[in-house]
Amino acid sequence: MLQQEDAFEAMTEYWKVAATQMMRQDMEFYICTSLCNFPLYDVDFGWGRPVWVTMGSGNMKNVIELMDTNKGDGSIEAWVVLSEQDMYLFERDPELLAYATFNPSVLATNINSSL
Repeated sequence: MLQQEDAFEAMTEYWKVAATQMMRQDMEFYICTSLCNFPLYDVDFGWGRPVWVTMGSGNMKNVIELMDTNKGDGSIEAWVVLSEQDMYLFERDPELLAYATFNPSVLATNINSSL
């Protein structure tokens, strides 16, 4: 079993190797992460529960982040960051368009859910 110091060193080394691999030009990497089922909309810092929760991806590309919406009905948001060329194709995919709405307004969502 790894001790705390050994675990930190092992994880640090792992991320160094992973970062080096992700920088390679001969490979294309995609990062997919999910915060679904985390109670992010239950957080209250004293001014009420959040209307909308988002995550930033920085300057990274090829990132897919999944998060619950504030509706509480199991619907999710997928934050997708791709190159301009890949995004052009992604946004026009007929199979995806059958299930997804691009850039929905958070205000319209919250207005409807509060009525």
